[in-house]
Amino acid sequence: MLYDAIIVGDSYTGLSAGVQLARARREVCIIYSGQPGNGSVKRVVSDFPNHHEIGVIDSTLSELERYPSLRTIDGIAVEARREGTGSFRVTLHSGESRVASKLLLAFAENNSTLARQLGCVIENGAFGGLIWTDPGMMTTVPGVYATRNDGRGTSDTISAVADGILAGISIHTALL
Repeated sequence: MLYDAIIVGDSYTGLSAGVQLARARREVCIIYSGQPGNGSVKRVVSDFPNHHEIGVIDSTLSELERYPSLRTIDGIAVEARREGTGSFRVTLHSGESRVASKLLLAFAENNSTLARQLGCVIENGAFGGLIWTDPGMMTTVPGVYATRNDGRGTSDTISAVADGILAGISIHTALL
C-alpha cells in the first residue's frame, strides 16, 4: 500500500501531525518505537506527571482511533530511502517496510540517522544535530519533513503540538 505520509515518531509532534492528516482523509502510517530516545508517547507521558490534566496524549490517541485512514505500527524505523518513483520506503527493525509519498521525521533532535540516510542537511545545535527545515517544516530533501521544536531552544508540549500541526498542514498542502 502506498500511504500519503509516514510519520516516524509518536510524540506530541507526530501525533498532532497524524491528526491533521487524518482529518484531511489522508492515508497515514505512524511508526512508533515505545523507546524514550525516539520521542515515544510513553516517555513524553512520564515526563509530565500531570499528563491526565493536560489530556493531550489521551485525547489525541482517542481521536486517532476514529480515523480509518490512519494506522499505527509498533516498531523501530532503521532505514529510510527514496524510491525510484519519488516515494519513500521506511524499513523497520523487523524487516517490514512501508512506502509513502511524503515522510515526516518527528523524533528527538539527537536522533537524525534516518535524515542522514536521506541526505537531509543536519545543523549543529547545542544538544546535537538538528535537521534543517524551512518554515513549513520541509527539509532540504523534497518530500521529507521534520519537526524541530527542540531546535528553537524549547521542548515544551505546546511547541511540540504546534510543530506537528504545522507539519501536518504542510504535508497535506503539498499533496493537493
